[in-house]
Amino acid sequence: MSKSILDNAIQLGKESTYGEPAAITRAYEAKSDTWQREQEALESTGFRGGAHTLRSDRRIQINMGATGDIEIDALTSGLGLLFDGFLGSTTEAVVADGVGTSVFESTSDASQTSYTVQKLITKNDGDQQAFTYHGSMVTEWNLTQDVGGLLVLKWSFDSEDEDKTTAPGIPTYPAEGVPYDWTQNCIEIDGEDFEAMSFNFTGNTGLKTDRRFLRCNELKRKPQRTSLPEYTGELTAEFPNTEQYDRFVSGAIFSIVAQWNGAKIEGATGDTDNTHQIKLTLPACQYDGSTPTGALEDMTTQALPFKVLHNGVDPSVKIEYRSADTGL
Repeated sequence: MSKSILDNAIQLGKESTYGEPAAITRAYEAKSDTWQREQEALESTGFRGGAHTLRSDRRIQINMGATGDIEIDALTSGLGLLFDGFLGSTTEAVVADGVGTSVFESTSDASQTSYTVQKLITKNDGDQQAFTYHGSMVTEWNLTQDVGGLLVLKWSFDSEDEDKTTAPGIPTYPAEGVPYDWTQNCIEIDGEDFEAMSFNFTGNTGLKTDRRFLRCNELKRKPQRTSLPEYTGELTAEFPNTEQYDRFVSGAIFSIVAQWNGAKIEGATGDTDNTHQIKLTLPACQYDGSTPTGALEDMTTQALPFKVLHNGVDPSVKIEYRSADTGL
């Protein structure tokens, strides 16, 4: 049966061993295709009479793996598999009373989860081509919420290899997923409600992704953490008082909790904690600035960029994902 661009897909499976292709188990409604093979050309030049330009047999292409993103509107089901690749500790959901909560926490170790990612794109003759990326590990994660929009999540990956010979998987999407929107988002700063106009959070996993060696093999070894991960974000808000500015000036440490509360989970029997939810907890944050700015035709606003720190006790980053999912 002939395909169209409407049949394009991004899907993945969790690997048992880094770089060994896994069965494709889940597809996601990605907003774009950024997956690209990376190559490096090695060129040999020297004195040679009669040269027109670089000789065709003096240029070698080396496979350097691939990179890509999965950017989606966050849904009320199916996200646990992707969250598993971002932070060091994962507690899978055990469903009780129709509700399961998966918990993901930062640790001194990076997540060891690797994926096989496959994109299906339609050729102009109506056939479909699969490009498959083995050894895909999360290098960065981003969350964005604006007034008037949906919650957008993005995972950035480094991949060991790309091939076009692996057979296409059959896209299987999370069941009954509903997007989270801006009206479901609540933010607290040090336990007090905070009215923001936008919220952005980015985490870099601190992985070394170029572990190549002289071993008659161009493929890299599994990325490992070699630098401190860095978590940063920004809130934008109106300027009702100097409370946040004073935190900036004094260098105060404070907590940020951002949560998205969806509808009641179908089949949930408990009276509490029975709704779909994504909850991001950052126990120790510090502002990097700045001074509020006035305008001629708008409310006074303040940009509040912040850095996430470690208080020595709690995980620097904690994500709780409540849904009807069993496991990841």
